[in-house]
Amino acid sequence: MQRILEESVIELAEGISACEESGMRSPLLDELIRASYGMAFSIVRANDEKDPTDKALFYEEARKRAKEVGMLLDVCYRRRIISEAANNRTERKLASVKYKLTNAIKENEQRAGKAVRRLPKVKNIFHTRRLTVRTFLKSDTEKLLLLFEDALYKECSLTSFDNGDELYEYLKTEPTFYAVTRKGSGEVIGAVGIFADGHGDKRVKIELGILPEFRACGYFSELVEETAKYAYTKLNAEILAVYLPRKRSYLSRALIRLGFKCEGTLASYEKDGEETAVYSLAK
Repeated sequence: MQRILEESVIELAEGISACEESGMRSPLLDELIRASYGMAFSIVRANDEKDPTDKALFYEEARKRAKEVGMLLDVCYRRRIISEAANNRTERKLASVKYKLTNAIKENEQRAGKAVRRLPKVKNIFHTRRLTVRTFLKSDTEKLLLLFEDALYKECSLTSFDNGDELYEYLKTEPTFYAVTRKGSGEVIGAVGIFADGHGDKRVKIELGILPEFRACGYFSELVEETAKYAYTKLNAEILAVYLPRKRSYLSRALIRLGFKCEGTLASYEKDGEETAVYSLAK
């Protein structure tokens, strides 16, 4: 069943990618393609899980994405972005995928002995153009542990962990530490923390980390910019502070481009004899 469902949704996503009627790209069609592959990634992730509770959670996420695909498909057809034949063909495949997803959810709910609605809810905190910042799931800890073990993040953070359980216990005590995921796929690519800086009520510190394989994609600047907006509008912050080792000049250049200014260094934040620079941005 898992293999058949996975093959069906990938076939659906590939079919949507090929159903553009004209040679020009359409933003709506791009959104439809992104949503369809996001549904496929959720199903692949569900199939990789061993625990039936986690499986049911990701299948439910895929079913929600299937509803989004259906809505976007209808809009694309009404605006003549895709042909009637392509629309009808895709609708039939989508209906089949939804049916299989519903059966997969029920099957895993029975195995787990509880319904998906009792599972912890994921709350989206804010979005950037390509990313979603959300609350953590326990299944995120494997990826995040790789981040915390990475040399660059250790240099930018005062926090480190020996295993996933220790990390998860920490995350439960830090309500303002969030997972950073890519839109569409939902893949965890990093983390962002927003904390009181200890140098005034209206001053907050942010910790940001991106996994090595995603650092050349321009996500750092995008994430810093939207985190600043969130801190100013939702947390009533007036000053945002970022701490970076001096030798990470390419990160400091990104901060300067966004308007941050270097305040200097703090001896209390020196690590292994290397000075740590403090960058701040006023509202």
